Amino acid sequence: MKTKQILCVLFLSVVYPNEFNEINIENISSTRMLSIAQDSTGFIWIGTDDGLNRYDGFKNKIYRSDIFNETTISGNRIWKIHVDNSNTVWVLTDRGICFYDVLLDQFERIDTGSRPQHIQDEKKILYVSTLNNGIYAVNKETKEFKNFLFDPLDPFSISSRKFSALQAKTTAVNDDDLWIGTLNGLNKLNLKTGQAKRLYSNKTSYVKSDTITTILFVDNVLYVGTSQGLSLYTGNNGEPAQLGGFESSHVLNLFLVKETGAVGVVTKKKIGFFEKHSLSKTIKTNASLPLVCGLGSGQYLLYSPQNKNAIFLSVDIDTGGIYQSNKIKLPIKTTDILVDNEGGAWLVGEGGAARTSNIETPSTFTSIPNPKGTSFDQFEQKLYVLNKNKIIRYASGQDPEQTNVIRNDVTKNNKKLYIWKDTHKYVYNKELYEIVGQKPPVLLAAFNVPINSIAANDISMFLSLKN
Repeated sequence: MKTKQILCVLFLSVVYPNEFNEINIENISSTRMLSIAQDSTGFIWIGTDDGLNRYDGFKNKIYRSDIFNETTISGNRIWKIHVDNSNTVWVLTDRGICFYDVLLDQFERIDTGSRPQHIQDEKKILYVSTLNNGIYAVNKETKEFKNFLFDPLDPFSISSRKFSALQAKTTAVNDDDLWIGTLNGLNKLNLKTGQAKRLYSNKTSYVKSDTITTILFVDNVLYVGTSQGLSLYTGNNGEPAQLGGFESSHVLNLFLVKETGAVGVVTKKKIGFFEKHSLSKTIKTNASLPLVCGLGSGQYLLYSPQNKNAIFLSVDIDTGGIYQSNKIKLPIKTTDILVDNEGGAWLVGEGGAARTSNIETPSTFTSIPNPKGTSFDQFEQKLYVLNKNKIIRYASGQDPEQTNVIRNDVTKNNKKLYIWKDTHKYVYNKELYEIVGQKPPVLLAAFNVPINSIAANDISMFLSLKN
């Protein structure tokens, strides 16, 4: 049986790594960036391994720790930055939680006794887990806090005080109950009484392993991801009949798909989508991408700080498939992502920062037959595809349009495509051909080595040749 090959492409700037612009911030405290956020006044806050930075687009101000001044940040490694709905900037350092006083231009500290790992904003409370000192519940208004710890002498304390950066989400709130996933069991903590019920894998069917990797509460159902599988706690309503193999897969992350109300389940080899708490679709990834960022307009990016691989996920309720995915390469190994107030996406990592714009436009997937030997280029909001000896133009909301048919002797050895304008197209490899309008290709140059890339303006054309 002959298998039809399909290549999926999408109209979105984030897909094309060359459209990311490197951001060079003068006087940045370090180019090894760990976290990023933006407050409502427009300041970009960037956490590095050597200080916190506040960037206004022109100037940068550095905040560093000073052991003799308690109004400075408590440590110089800024692992996470969070801006709450009252525009308070919170930062997690090696030593604890800090929050910014905008009137005094200084910080106040909450010593956690251990490095904070995760932060979740839930109404009036921030829940911060730590490496080995339990969970802190910080009141965002009063800044008062409670510390929930494991106490071997107290059967109503949580099951462990240890958490890990390898966990994705460690807390979930449902009314007066705080669910806490630790490295040694799941806990249901009553926020009024402060008493916890410990749930272990050998005592309950909805905890597959005591190593809880991520939890999420959606529509009165608790999704519990562990190192040995997924389970759903539905109270007295029972568990869905089948979990499509996810009941025995190491779960990396869980996320809510806002557009459909579905829950995305991320494992090392696939993504599952659960609608009304039953598996509706599975997408194979064969990649370990534990981090998920919502980009808005039905767009999600799955990525890892260990490499540049990523998966772009598009949710389109107007199509039959609804969930579409595309594997992409990011320009840097990414530790954190920000979608700023202008709709641009910032990537930060050990290699610095990069930014692209116009990610608010929803993506459109287009199927292209026979992907082997296919190349494409983008001009404005149109995508041009060189497939065999034809150039096809794709535009969102329009039918594909064939713009040119090229002689086979031209495309036989020149399969790359560059679009300067709608009326000026180029195919190339070791030879460079120009196509003006509907005219036949004209040979402009020939080389002994392949052309890497092309850039052109109204006066000149610049070629990069392979060494």
